[in-house]
Amino acid sequence: MVNMIGQRLKELREGIGKSQAFIAKEIGTIAQPAIFRYENGQSDVPNAILLWYADYFDVSRLHFRTHGQAAGQTI
Repeated sequence: MVNMIGQRLKELREGIGKSQAFIAKEIGTIAQPAIFRYENGQSDVPNAILLWYADYFDVSRLHFRTHGQAAGQTI
């Protein structure tokens, strides 16, 4: 199954033309490898990180759970 949350994080980051290192520095409490793991589904994304992304990119937290999913599809 595709990692929808990680995919959305990557799309948001790439949409503003920024690197994983830039996002990690902006968050301030994690390093670039953590961003890589989140985007590639290798680690679960902590709620605090989802909240940061939602605030930084001005999207709802639900954006990560529902965007692009077919009806009835779960993550």
